[in-house]
Amino acid sequence: SGTIAHAVLEAAPAASAEPPPLPPLVYKRRSFPWYEAKDKGPAPSCRLARSMRASSALRRLRRLPDAAALVQLQSLTLDASEELSEWLRARREPLVLLCRGPVGGAGALLLLDAATVVVADTTFT
Repeated sequence: SGTIAHAVLEAAPAASAEPPPLPPLVYKRRSFPWYEAKDKGPAPSCRLARSMRASSALRRLRRLPDAAALVQLQSLTLDASEELSEWLRARREPLVLLCRGPVGGAGALLLLDAATVVVADTTFT
């Protein structure tokens, strides 16, 4: 606070008229190579649509590599299961959901909750 700063300034020895000299600035120019990102192609993805059992959805999701992935949900009704919940909790890589149409069921809510990003069109409910 201002009171502490005031006390510190009062207790400090008086500053001389000239500040101490600064060491000379040393600058050494360096160049770095420019790296272009290699095109790895489209992100791994899968599509979940209509009414699905959690075991069917989980089979598709388990085919995704341990990398950022895109999952399309289209008019999906998905029930929940302990295996689906465990798989989503264990996943560490980004999961992007593209949603279209009505999406419902406890399993779909688990997916929405676990997603890193959810993108939806105007038909998503």
